[in-house]
Amino acid sequence: MPHASHRLSYSIPANIQATDRFSITNRAREPNNNYYTRALAVMSDAENFTAMTGCSLAEAEMYLEMAGGSMDIAVSLYFDQGGGGGAAPPVQSAASMPPFFEDIWGRNVTEIPPSWLQPLEFSTVPGNRFGLLQPKNGPCGVLAILQATLAVQCHDEDNFGPDYCVSDEKLAGAISSVLSHNKSSLKMATWSDKVGGLITEHAMDTVEALRAFVVEHLVEYRGEGALALIVYSAYLSRGPAQVAEDAVRGGGMLPLIFGPFNLCTTELMSLLINGTANGNVGSYDGAGNKIDSFKEHNLFGLLSASEIETTIPISDSLKNPRFPVFILHGGDHFTTAFCLPDKKKADVDTGSLPGMSLFVWNGLPPGGPRMSQLVVNPPDGKSSLSDVVAGPAPQKHMKTFYRPIPGTIDSIVQADPADKKTFPKQFRNWKYEVVLTVDDPNVQGEERPADMPLPKTFEQGNFVPGNAWRCRACYAERFKTMCFGMNKADSQVCEYCLKDPVETGFSIWLPFDDLPRGRQEQMERQHGPKVVTVLRTKWKSASVSFDDPENPPVV
Repeated sequence: MPHASHRLSYSIPANIQATDRFSITNRAREPNNNYYTRALAVMSDAENFTAMTGCSLAEAEMYLEMAGGSMDIAVSLYFDQGGGGGAAPPVQSAASMPPFFEDIWGRNVTEIPPSWLQPLEFSTVPGNRFGLLQPKNGPCGVLAILQATLAVQCHDEDNFGPDYCVSDEKLAGAISSVLSHNKSSLKMATWSDKVGGLITEHAMDTVEALRAFVVEHLVEYRGEGALALIVYSAYLSRGPAQVAEDAVRGGGMLPLIFGPFNLCTTELMSLLINGTANGNVGSYDGAGNKIDSFKEHNLFGLLSASEIETTIPISDSLKNPRFPVFILHGGDHFTTAFCLPDKKKADVDTGSLPGMSLFVWNGLPPGGPRMSQLVVNPPDGKSSLSDVVAGPAPQKHMKTFYRPIPGTIDSIVQADPADKKTFPKQFRNWKYEVVLTVDDPNVQGEERPADMPLPKTFEQGNFVPGNAWRCRACYAERFKTMCFGMNKADSQVCEYCLKDPVETGFSIWLPFDDLPRGRQEQMERQHGPKVVTVLRTKWKSASVSFDDPENPPVV
């Protein structure tokens, strides 16, 4: 897997088909578009796309068409096909930087990016005072780890909650915790001359000595440049050679902070969670064998929407932390969720509580700074969340492709643009253009087991002009021909291949309620609040209610 900015790192099992490997790699290259998609929400999808990529509107429309209207997939396709170019490397000497500077920041970076020099500051807004602020985009992964560590350390305090004020002692304890994994080689960094320049290394004999050092130098470890010092200290404690070896073993590579937005990778996050730079946070190694690198390092957990895309579950230990505290990864950002001391996660998992109230902190504008509250509830027909808790990952990663059944939905092309305009955000009220599966001898796959329930099928029906439609034959070859166009409602033949739609098949429109449950969930993931998708990787099919339904938390 190519090393890419802000990826959730997984080793790709060899038994995954090439098409799936392409999808996983594509997703790994997804840029961090959180800021732009929120700030430019009033613009059209195509205008959003051009704002993020700099391409023309015509190109934007083409990529959105290719991606079936999905902004995430469209941006991934654009960058995967070489879009964006990239700025020329700066011509500036890095002689005044530490010798390992390139391992952290990359070879084209000559000074620490401003986003990584921001200090550690807490919100002063009532109801939000437990939240670490993030004025600039980039280090959200490291900040989420510090926030989660604080939530664990403060969780049993009587007054712990969204308005809990973190003391210097607690902050020093959290910083010490994320830097003390490599107990046989503890090293701390401080600035030698100026913030952002050369550093001085300090060897520590014990974890206690490290903690005392952090307390003594807390002005540096919470002031400007604090995040960079934390990263440097973790890197030095592990050692340059071991960090590089760890990254390769996990399927990644250096640097630890990557891309035009200077985002932390899961190599860096793992270094701060368990002391190794192996960024594979999934349940399997490259051969598809089950692993769990976080058994002794799961005081808090990690839930990720990327699990849906890759089909590779997050490791069991991170799915089931010892405290009800989770880092939430929505695909382009990391946030932190926690519950109050009287609502234990273990009680939920064993059925003692019907639902779970969570507070979600996002310190980054424009989705934050904000502390949101939500409740994870069991789905209809279930009395407890314990009924839908995700079980352990299988011992072997096996993904079987079954031969498609004619009449099932081959793919959902798009939601009706008119419905989206009439019912904004109400995706359950939209119609969806779908293309049905036909019997194609060229498509191979395993035969379905006799006891496996058959998926819902649909009749193609008679061709009746009246709605815009898409030729199924052209759609099937779209990535070869680059033809993604629709036919006008009164077209009797395909305007592109000149074939009769009765012969080739044609797209049809279905309301949300007529879609099979799996396809409904797919549309919920694509059009609904991302936080729901993330939480459902832990609590399958759970429903989620928000304190502000019109403004769910951004993750």
